[in-house]
Amino acid sequence: MEERAFALSVPLDGDGFFRRACPTCGREFNWLHCEDDGSDDRPAEYFCPYCGVAAEPDEWQTEEQMRYIEEETIARVVGPAAEELESSFRSRGRSSSGLFGISLSVEMPERRQAGPVSEPNDMRRVDFSCHPAEPAKVDEARTGPVHCLCCGEIAGATLG
Repeated sequence: MEERAFALSVPLDGDGFFRRACPTCGREFNWLHCEDDGSDDRPAEYFCPYCGVAAEPDEWQTEEQMRYIEEETIARVVGPAAEELESSFRSRGRSSSGLFGISLSVEMPERRQAGPVSEPNDMRRVDFSCHPAEPAKVDEARTGPVHCLCCGEIAGATLG
């Protein structure tokens, strides 16, 4: 099986943060984008700043981001593979002299999103004394405690 890889970009807000959604409570927040340097410094899991529940780093996509990933995957991988398969069936089907013939027709779903999701600058920054290099942004209306993304602690968070 042929492996196909492609990169997708997710826009950052004006301060270099990108949107995430908690897989447990569903609330959205932003965390600071850092290039992956291949080191083992990154936590094995992150904590939701609202509910404090932990999850692995690849579990925090928003619904809009997942829709974008799905649509791009269909357009870049599934679509071309389906067209290739359909073409193969067409060329073989006409020369078939067996007891039955097979035909294949593929209809691709319409793309709802024209490009990458947008990122408004609509949240308030939170800095944590326990992990000062890992700030977050939460809903501007948030008045309750905020959990550190790296350790889940509440103490030492300052709302900016």
